[in-house]
Amino acid sequence: MQVSGQKELKEVLRRDIDVRDLAAEMKSLGVGGLGNELNHIFSMLVVPRFIPRAITREIRFKNKQGLILHGPPGTGKTSIARAIAKILNGKLQVVRGPEIFSQLTGSSEAKIREVFYSAINDLEAKGEESPLHVIVFDELDSISRQRGTNPFNTTGDRIVNQLLTMIDGYTSLSNILLIGTTNRIDLIDTALTRPGRVELHLKIGLPDEAGRLEILRINVKRLQWRGMIDPHLELQKIVTDTEGFSGADLEALIQTAYCNAMDRHVKSDISKTDWAAIIVVAPDIYRAVVALRTAKDCSAKG
Repeated sequence: MQVSGQKELKEVLRRDIDVRDLAAEMKSLGVGGLGNELNHIFSMLVVPRFIPRAITREIRFKNKQGLILHGPPGTGKTSIARAIAKILNGKLQVVRGPEIFSQLTGSSEAKIREVFYSAINDLEAKGEESPLHVIVFDELDSISRQRGTNPFNTTGDRIVNQLLTMIDGYTSLSNILLIGTTNRIDLIDTALTRPGRVELHLKIGLPDEAGRLEILRINVKRLQWRGMIDPHLELQKIVTDTEGFSGADLEALIQTAYCNAMDRHVKSDISKTDWAAIIVVAPDIYRAVVALRTAKDCSAKG
């Protein structure tokens, strides 16, 4: 599909980007370690939004309204959702699943309705010129579990019913994109994940060796700018020792390594410490690797 000019591009995307290299755009937003997953997201969510609205009305084409990012904790699902919102130039709204629940009857359903009010008001006021609203439901499984599993507490069932009503109740609500993140997609009500609702499901797994290297490069970039990391440090050696680490683990690794470097650097009189002179070296990294791997092993045993 060809875009005739920059006007159309700016209407869909947040700025002029190379639409053929979405991975580079995501890296500029601090999200790395992804491969073919980005191509799938782009082809399903971004490309169709270039189609002129007159054509979509004529052929009754409906943009995908929902995406579920699922996978182990710490793989960057919420960060990916935020980056998609920025790329699509959307109004971002992040909803923490557990915050929806309330002890007051009807209050939880009211909170679900409130989530959609801004998009509905924009659509009524601006029509097809309405900006895209990206609604991220973090920990989606906490508010969308299979109905009927707890006959003694129907609050969860009512929340799911209300969410389905908001998705289906406004057939012309074309200005929303729902993104759910979850560690347990198997717990989500199947009515929510069927075609026409939140139908795209993308597994975000632990990064492979190439992905870990990319994530490490993103996380050391600012230290490199400040000259606060050994320029001779070979990240590839660290990648080999961090198999099974998630993106969050790798971010914590660099933070811990910096703490190790501070510990070496700080003298008895902290007020006279030259903080700008702190340099992270290989031993600081390897100490952090051992500490994090020990913590992960203890967590797994516990």
